[in-house]
Amino acid sequence: MGFEFLKDIRGQEGFVFKLLVGAVIGAVIIAIIFVLIEKTESQKVYLSNESLVNNIKYAVKAPTGEPYIIENVIIPNNTYFTYPYFEEQTGLTKQCLTLKSNKSVFKVIDSGLVSQNDVESKVTITCNPDPTGVCSIFCEIVFG
Repeated sequence: MGFEFLKDIRGQEGFVFKLLVGAVIGAVIIAIIFVLIEKTESQKVYLSNESLVNNIKYAVKAPTGEPYIIENVIIPNNTYFTYPYFEEQTGLTKQCLTLKSNKSVFKVIDSGLVSQNDVESKVTITCNPDPTGVCSIFCEIVFG
């Protein structure tokens, strides 16, 4: 009878261990959730960029003069849209392509545009046969 208090102390040691294991498992689950969220956001940005590039290629192949509007293009901070990039994607030189922005989050640089913040924007692509003869096709890409 005099040793019953020792039995209660040993039971509390097991409780602390179970609590510690529960906290570690909870932390691991939270970390996994954050990784999944980050991967989902990265996938959204990738798919958005692929849609943009594919629509630009389509507009160049079929220059009707009608604007192609791409809604909700996700553009991360410090994303560069340069003439060499679009030349590689479409074959259009800098003389045959205009990059513009209607939003203040884009900064005009010598080689194109750069985003200064994370932004979700629409992009309008308009391609026409070039009447001047300098380019076979002239395209204007407007962000915003």
